Amino acid sequence: LRQEVQDCHLEMDEMHDQFREDEAIEFREMQKDLEATAKNCRILQFKLRKMERRN
Repeated sequence: LRQEVQDCHLEMDEMHDQFREDEAIEFREMQKDLEATAKNCRILQFKLRKMERRN
């Protein structure tokens, strides 16, 4: 019984590690998306100011 409990704890730890790894990957992907969106926003702001100066 003690071995089964240890095995369960080990399995839970492995699942927890996998969850953390998956979360880290998702976080990096979201950071990349945010950076791309921020870049697009800066470009659009620049274009808007340029158009406002023309008018």
